[in-house]
Amino acid sequence: MDESVRYIQVIVPVKLEWAPWYSACFDVRVGQMVSVTLIGRKYTAVVVHISESAPADIKKILPATPAEGLPLVSEKELELWKFISEYYLCTIGEVFKCAYPAMKVKSEEIAARNRERKELARSARIRKLNASISVLKSRLESNSLKLTSRHNETVTQRLKLERASILDRIRTAEKEMEELKTVAEETQNRLSFIQEPVKPEEYVGYDRIPFYISRIEEALSNGSSILILEPEFDLASSMEKKLRDRFGSILLTFNSRQTASAKRLVCSTVRDGSRPHIVLGTRNAIFLPFKELGLVIVDEEQDISYKQRDNSPRFNARDTASYLCRLFGARLVLGSCAPSLETYYNCLSGKYSMTMDPLHRETGVDLVDLPSERRKNGVKGLFSRISLKRISEADGEIIVVRGWEKEEDIASQLSSLFPGRQFRTLSFSSAKKYSGDSALTIILQADFVFSQTDFRSDEKAFQTLSVLKEKTKTLVVQTSNAMHPVFKCLEAGNWQDLYDNLLSERKEFSLPPYTRLSDVITEDGTLIRRIPMQRGDKSLIQKKKALAEQYSGSYIIDVDPL
Repeated sequence: MDESVRYIQVIVPVKLEWAPWYSACFDVRVGQMVSVTLIGRKYTAVVVHISESAPADIKKILPATPAEGLPLVSEKELELWKFISEYYLCTIGEVFKCAYPAMKVKSEEIAARNRERKELARSARIRKLNASISVLKSRLESNSLKLTSRHNETVTQRLKLERASILDRIRTAEKEMEELKTVAEETQNRLSFIQEPVKPEEYVGYDRIPFYISRIEEALSNGSSILILEPEFDLASSMEKKLRDRFGSILLTFNSRQTASAKRLVCSTVRDGSRPHIVLGTRNAIFLPFKELGLVIVDEEQDISYKQRDNSPRFNARDTASYLCRLFGARLVLGSCAPSLETYYNCLSGKYSMTMDPLHRETGVDLVDLPSERRKNGVKGLFSRISLKRISEADGEIIVVRGWEKEEDIASQLSSLFPGRQFRTLSFSSAKKYSGDSALTIILQADFVFSQTDFRSDEKAFQTLSVLKEKTKTLVVQTSNAMHPVFKCLEAGNWQDLYDNLLSERKEFSLPPYTRLSDVITEDGTLIRRIPMQRGDKSLIQKKKALAEQYSGSYIIDVDPL
C-alpha cells in the first residue's frame, strides 16, 4: 500500500445522513475543500476527518482531488455548522450548502484564479527587479572603477551624476521589491480579541443608532470586527445610510441583492482579517468566514424574517448569532422597539441585561373604535372621521396601511375626498420594511394582524404595530376591537404590562419561552404534530435526534417555529 495515501471523511453539500469517505494522494488538512464524485456527480466537499487507514466497513473508496485555490473552512465555521445541524435537525451538508452555495463556491474559484494571476505577476515582477538590480549594481561597480581614475572635471562630474542616478534607481527597485515581498509574506500581528464574558444585552427604544455606535466604537478600539444583522434588505439599506458617514470604507455590506464579485470582495476581506471591519448584512451574513469578531448586533431582533422557513436549514439567525458570539467570546447586542417575548424572558431571568432608551419618541396614537364610530355615522367608506381629520391636518407624507381592503378601492376613495394629494398605500409587510419617516400613518383595519391559530398572535401583532409606530409622527389605528390589550398598550406606550400577562398565559399552558417546540410538517407546510420539549433539558439533542429518526424522509422537522 502506498504510504502517501490518506483517507478523508468529507461534508458534501447535499442532504446526506452520513459523511462519505475518499482517498487522498496529496497533502490534506481538516477544513480543506476537495473535489469528489458522489453517485456520478461532482461536488466540492470539505474535509472533516483524516485517517491513515481505510475504514474497515467500506469496500470501495473513490479518490478525491484538491480543489485548487479554494480557502480553508475554519474550525469556528465547522463548529457553527455542527451547532445548526444538531439544533435545527438538518444534515450538516444542508448547512454547508447554505453557507457556501454553488455560486459562492464558483466565486471563490474565480477569486483563487485572480489571486494566482496576481501571484504570478508579482513573482515575475520580483524576478525582473532582481535582474534589473543586478545589472544596475554591475554598472555601479564599473562606475566606481572609472571614478578611481584621473579625469578632467567635466568627465568626473558626469560620472558622479551617473552614479547618483544608478543609486537612486537601485533604491527605488529595492523598495518596490520589499513592498512586493511584504504583501506576499505579511503575517497578522494583531492580538486576538477575546473579552471577558459579557451578558447579551437588549436595547429597547426607537432611536437605537447612538447606542449601537457606542458599542461599535468600543469594539473597534479593541481591534475587533463587528457583524450587524438586519432582517430585511430595505432595513439594511436604511442602516447603511446612517452608519456610512461615520465609519466610511470599513463598513461592508452583504446581502442577496449584491453581485457575485461584491460578495467575493466582502468574503475575502472578512477572511483576511488583517484590519477591523464592520459587516452589515441580512440573515446569511452569519456564515461569513470571520477570523476576529468582538461584537454582533441584531437589530429588530423580534422580526420573524430572521427565521429561515422555506428550506433547510430552518435556522433562526438571531439565536444562531448568540452561539456565534460564544464561539468568539464576542458581545451580543439585541435591539428592538418591541422585543421578542423570549428575549424579555431572558432579561427577567437574568440571562440577558436590558437597557431602556431614556428618550421616547413622541408619536401620537389615535385608537378608533370602528363599531362605535359607525353607530355615530363617523365612518365614510373605509375611513373614520378621525382619519379624515388627521389627513386634512397632516403636513408631509401620508401612508395608508391596508389589511383586507383592495388598493384600488383605497385610491379611488382618497382621490375623490382629497383630489390632488399624494398618498402611499402599503400592505403590513411592506410598511414594516419601509424606511421612510411619515407625518401620518393610518391603519385601516388593524385586526388584520391577528391570527386565530397562532399562540404568538398577540405578541406578533404588538410588535408589528410598534414598528409602524416607530416610523411615523402620528398613528391612527382603526379597529373593530378597541379594548384589546394589544391596542390599549400600544396607545399607552406600556409594553411591559402586556408582556407580563402574555408570559403568565404561556407559563400556564407550557408554551415558549417556558418550553421549546418542534413542528412536524409536510412539504406543503401542513402541521402534522406539535411537540413541546422542556427548556434546559440536557437530553434535548438526543430527543430531537429520535424525533428526526421517527419522521425521517416523510416529513420536515421545524425546530422553534415562528
